[in-house]
Amino acid sequence: MNATILPDNSHVQSEDQLLERAAALARSGHIGRAAHMLRERLILDPYDLSLRSTLAGIYRDGGHADQAARYMLGFGEYDPQATEAYLRWLAATGANEEQLRHLSVIPDEIPIPAEALIRQKQIRTAEIVSDPWEVMGWVCGGLFAVCAVVTVFVVYLVVIFGGAFARTVAIAGGGATAVAATLASAGVGVSCWRNGSRRAALVFGAISLVALAISITAFAALST
Repeated sequence: MNATILPDNSHVQSEDQLLERAAALARSGHIGRAAHMLRERLILDPYDLSLRSTLAGIYRDGGHADQAARYMLGFGEYDPQATEAYLRWLAATGANEEQLRHLSVIPDEIPIPAEALIRQKQIRTAEIVSDPWEVMGWVCGGLFAVCAVVTVFVVYLVVIFGGAFARTVAIAGGGATAVAATLASAGVGVSCWRNGSRRAALVFGAISLVALAISITAFAALST
C-alpha cells in the first residue's frame, strides 16, 4: 500500500510501527509528514532518545541538518555546523529560551547547553546591529516615545499657563510624533520582511501607512 495514503493513527501505534511508518514516508519523499508524526509522539514522551534520534536522522538524511540539530540540542549529540545553522534560524525568529524549548521539545528538567544560549544571543545582537532597517526602527521608536511625551507635557503646560498656542503645539507635536511612528514602523516592517516574517511586515507596514496619513493630516491642519 502506498505510504502516502495510510491514515495518520500514530497515537495508537506501537513505537516500532510508528518508526517503520515514518521511515517509509521519509523514503517516499514525505519528510515533513514523517517528521510531524514523530514530533507528535515525541511531545508525549520527550525523553525517548530512540524516537528523538530517528526524528533527527530523518531530517539529516533529507538534507535538513539544522532541523536535526534542533531535536538533538541538549541530548548529547552536537554537530557544530548544524547547531550554528539552527541557532541562526532561531535568532531570525526572535525566539527566547522558552520558545526554544518548545521548538526543540526539550523538557524543563533538561538544561539547554549554555554555549548554545550564548551563541544565539550573539547572533541576534550581530543581526540587529548589522541590519540598518532594524536599527532605524529602534531609533525612530525611541524618537516616537520622546515626541509623544514632550508633546503631551508641553501642551499641558501651555494650557495650564493660559497660552494661546496649545492647538498649534498639539498639532505640530502630533505631526512630529506621527512621522517618528511612520519611520519606526517602516524600519521594523522592512527588517521583518528581510527576515522572512511576512505577516509581521504587513502589520508594521499598515501601521506605517496609518501614521503617515496622520502626519500629513496634522501638518495640513497646521498650515490652515
